[in-house]
Amino acid sequence: MKILSYLLFFVIFQQHFILAQNNVQDAINAFKNNPSFSNASISFYAINLENGSSIAELNPNLSLPPASITKLFSTATAIELLGPNYQPETRIYYDGKLDEKGILHGNIWIRGGGDASLGSFYYNENGQENQFLKAWADTLIKMGLKGVSGSIIADASEFGYAGVPDGWNWSDMGNYYGAGPSGLSIYDNMIRYNFKTGSFSGAKTEVLNMFPEVPNYTFHNYITSAKKEGDNSYIYGAPYSLDRFGTGYLPVNSPSFVVR
Repeated sequence: MKILSYLLFFVIFQQHFILAQNNVQDAINAFKNNPSFSNASISFYAINLENGSSIAELNPNLSLPPASITKLFSTATAIELLGPNYQPETRIYYDGKLDEKGILHGNIWIRGGGDASLGSFYYNENGQENQFLKAWADTLIKMGLKGVSGSIIADASEFGYAGVPDGWNWSDMGNYYGAGPSGLSIYDNMIRYNFKTGSFSGAKTEVLNMFPEVPNYTFHNYITSAKKEGDNSYIYGAPYSLDRFGTGYLPVNSPSFVVR
């Protein structure tokens, strides 16, 4: 009786697994047959990690640009190598001498370790972006530091200074999703431009402000107003360059339109 129960369970489990496979295959087939994707290039391949068997597939050998799907691989690699509870560290050093009055005759060094949360829009409430700087300063003050005669030096060299890979698309490079990695990323490695648009198509736009403010930064604004919804602007510029060029258009009659 016990053997019969196990056999029955195995048959039901196997049928359920096959049904699950068919559901995935049916879903990808339906996706392919949708009229909206009649001219699309689609490649799909899912396997059972336990035994390597195919769950579902569609043009599995078709080469396509992976785009943002590659984030899954880098994330999985980081979790496997560093662990799910890994927390990057930002280290603060000093050189020189600290006198009896709390004045450092030397420099403060801030060595980034890849912490993406520093001033991040995703980790801080609006208007609280600089709280990490206040926390650092309060900690140093509690340790007896009252002034620095030298400089405060930001060291972002943890991952090198390549900025972006060779061959990166020029229009992607200036967008929020194309921000190059840095050992000391602040504010998501982004600048937020606040535009005011005109009342008719073709009218010039005005940059009201930008955050963060960057010293010696030059923005060449060729973005115009248009009777279309959404952000249709592009901002071009190379890594570590202090010149940026804005083109495209933004919706008319917008008193405040933020471009990242």
